[in-house]
Amino acid sequence: MVKNGAGQRTGAVTASWAHLAIIGCITEPELKHCLTETDVANGYANRFLWLCVKRSKVLSRGGGRGLGQHPRLG
Repeated sequence: MVKNGAGQRTGAVTASWAHLAIIGCITEPELKHCLTETDVANGYANRFLWLCVKRSKVLSRGGGRGLGQHPRLG
């Protein structure tokens, strides 16, 4: 239910096809320190897709393309 300016309920609000993306970087020790057992037990941590990604090599020049060189961005 949504309240209007007078504090009265005006009806339900529906979000269709709503998506939210959260991208962040954290080290494993930081995550273990910040994520409590309560967060894990009450389902808070289940709201996110956790990925552990490790790079296979270090490239001297980064290995990426500039914005003008990418076919979809350029």
